[in-house]
Formats: sequence, C-alpha cells, structure tokens
Amino acid sequence: MKKTGFTLIELLAVLVILAIITSLSMPTILNQINKKRVEVKDTNDVVIQKAAELYFDNDFVENKVYCVQLSELVNRGYLQASDNKIIDPTNPSSGYSVNDYASIISTASGLQFEIGDECLK
Repeated sequence: MKKTGFTLIELLAVLVILAIITSLSMPTILNQINKKRVEVKDTNDVVIQKAAELYFDNDFVENKVYCVQLSELVNRGYLQASDNKIIDPTNPSSGYSVNDYASIISTASGLQFEIGDECLK
C-alpha cells in the first residue's frame, strides 16, 4: 500500500522558503507604507492650506498674517474632522486638533503656511 502526501521534511522546507521570502520582502513593503503615509500627511497639509485660502477668499494683502482656527474651517464645511481631530497618517495617535490654527503669511515672494497651536503674529 502506497501512502500519498508530503513528508515532514518537505513541509519544513516550504516553510523555510516562505520565511526567507517574507523576510526579504517585508522591509520593502513597510518602506512603501511609510512613504504613502508621508504623502497623505503632505496632502492633508495642502488641503488645510487650500481650505484656509478659500476661507479668506484668496484676498491677501502683502506683509500681513491671516489666521483661522481649524474648528472654524470644519464648521463652515471646508474641512472634515473625526473626534475633533484631523488625523495625521504618519502618527495616527496624533494629528491636528480642531483647536489648532492655520496661519497664512502673505509676503512679496508668495504665501507661507503654518499649522500650530497658536496664531502667528
């Protein structure tokens, strides 16, 4: 009577090969995930900046600072927030609070943008 199936050695060999493939590919996969998280954070920053520019109706006077609280942008429908936070994908436990401020500084060379816990002066 002939038995069919895999021997223990064959199964262990397959497991070793899978472990090697996984160990070689994981750094690449994790690196790509982190790159995408940074890209999403950068995109979130641009969205907040554009929302603030729209809030001020793109009517900027040179050498002036414009400031708006993120909660105002959320209340007016320019942004969406979850649990009073705008999530930072690079660090999901942090992010921007709706109590933070978006500051736009109008200069001769263009607009500068910052998000922080207080208005820039």
